[in-house]
Amino acid sequence: MGKHFLLGFMSLTLLVGTVGAQQSKVTTAWSYLQSKDYDKARDAINLAILNDGTKGDAKTWFYRGQAYQGIYSTTEAKLKGDASAKDPEKAKAGRKAYDEYIANNTDLKEAAISYRKTKELDKSKDYDDDNLITVALLFFNDGSNCYTQKRYAAAYDKLEEFENCYEALGKSKKKIDDAFSGSNPPTDIREVKLYMAGCAIRLDQKDKAKKLFEELADSKYPSQAVYVNLSKYYQIDKDTAKAIGALDKGMEALPDSMKGGVLIEKLKILVKQGKLSEATKVAEDAIKHDPKNVSLYTALAKMYAEQKMYDQSVSTYNKAAAMDPKNFGVASGMGIVKFNQGVDKYNESVNAKNAADADKYLAEAKTIWKDATKILESALALPRTNNDREDLRASYDALQQMYYRTQDPVNGKKYKELRDQN
Repeated sequence: MGKHFLLGFMSLTLLVGTVGAQQSKVTTAWSYLQSKDYDKARDAINLAILNDGTKGDAKTWFYRGQAYQGIYSTTEAKLKGDASAKDPEKAKAGRKAYDEYIANNTDLKEAAISYRKTKELDKSKDYDDDNLITVALLFFNDGSNCYTQKRYAAAYDKLEEFENCYEALGKSKKKIDDAFSGSNPPTDIREVKLYMAGCAIRLDQKDKAKKLFEELADSKYPSQAVYVNLSKYYQIDKDTAKAIGALDKGMEALPDSMKGGVLIEKLKILVKQGKLSEATKVAEDAIKHDPKNVSLYTALAKMYAEQKMYDQSVSTYNKAAAMDPKNFGVASGMGIVKFNQGVDKYNESVNAKNAADADKYLAEAKTIWKDATKILESALALPRTNNDREDLRASYDALQQMYYRTQDPVNGKKYKELRDQN
């Protein structure tokens, strides 16, 4: 995440005109705030919010917010100083204590709750929103730190509190918007929801993640991750129509340079549905948006092959091979196309009406299979990843079939065993 807003604790602008009329605990809290004894101010004001005479007063809650904000700011500053100690061991311990406080403290949340309550009770608008703005940006900073450290539960909590504060600000939201747009680089305020969704995914909170992605999609947020992830959640729900609809929203919202991933996801759905013709069109469009994506060319070549459009398949594989000559999926795909062409000729020989045609087609099949065998065995010498398992099994299967049908049972058995082992 990595973006922070540098903030100092705002000076306490206290409204003292009617202090004399308040209950003693409010007066006591105010006095402690003046001397920056925030712990004692907190204890006094927490008694005041239990008192029927003062708990409905905006000033009570404003002082409470300042007490908790003061505790947070002084503690954070001290721990940050400890983390900068010259002694490496002290600095390490200080950093650990700082990170733990940022992730687990409730002081900042209590400050936010108090300032929001102040706004709710303050009918005369005697209290400005500067303190709540400061707290909101502190939540963003702390959420960023927690996300970077992979403390996803804490990060989600901090960023959710940022959202709560932001929503409470009303017209003063503009100050937050200005802070975000003025950062380097400028930050879209909706990025907060995106990171919250990322936290929810890692915490396996699918409903929260889906809701956040829906909100981002409705706002036309310019990130393919939004529409792809939302589509995946709809697929988990077995709602294919919504899954495709989410991807179509992405196609409308995203610039051409960002549409590739959305199109790939739509392609996968269509292939699962057996809609090869429609999927082929999607893949062709996807390549226009993402012309250097080898996976797209491979997917398109396979779909051409499935429809027996062998020339188009070979041409597409050749384009992919030019970009990535050591790609196992591409190399083995070329061999599988040749294998399938040979199968078609073999079937023609079986179905031929006379011996001459049968011999002709069988000879053609064997010639094609000779090329296919060479291509596939060369492909097997290339490096592979776990993602190549399906292509690997297909390659072994094709080789064992070709060897058996050309009366080479030794190699046929060899590749059958390799296929069975994988």
